[in-house]
Amino acid sequence: MRALGLLPEASLADQFHRHETDINHLFGVALSKVAFLPFAIVLDKVSQQLQWAEFHRASFEEGRQFAWRDFSEAAVRRMFSFITELGRAALPPQDLEEYSELLQRMKTHYSTARVCRYEPEPASSSELQNLELPEDFQDYDLETEANKTCLPTLDLEPDVTRIMATSRSSRELRHAWRAWRDAAGAPLRPLYQRFVQLANAAATLN
Repeated sequence: MRALGLLPEASLADQFHRHETDINHLFGVALSKVAFLPFAIVLDKVSQQLQWAEFHRASFEEGRQFAWRDFSEAAVRRMFSFITELGRAALPPQDLEEYSELLQRMKTHYSTARVCRYEPEPASSSELQNLELPEDFQDYDLETEANKTCLPTLDLEPDVTRIMATSRSSRELRHAWRAWRDAAGAPLRPLYQRFVQLANAAATLN
């Protein structure tokens, strides 16, 4: 992406806003597909974030040339206050790419994690054999409070959310909460720890 040319303050702010709108639109398109094509869209989303960071760094270099705190227009001052705050874009390229990948992996896992339906009685072997499961879950076997064999078929939205909002069974509610925490939360712990390290590094650089 080409660097911005030296522009009058209002023009620079306007160009920044225009490019920001275009890139945010691309973010939205990518994010809307995450649940359907998680791996491909994670890569696409990371690519869009890296483009945004490159654009933000170019805007930062231009914006710091202006004494923007003395501008009379409040809207232009607000735009420049954002332009001259790099945030995660302050990270070195390799760290920024890792940061973006971690963020998207966590979002994707959170949005696609599945849990088991609460059943007072364990599913029978014949019932399990008759179920057509996605390939990812063919060998899934999890010990739970209510099920000897657990088949993850419930998504957070709308399934788990509906259970938490409407169920009056303390056992079902406890099962839903624990299963969701184990499926969506526990695997993210090491990713989140590294994500926090990079976020803190970005804050220090700013």
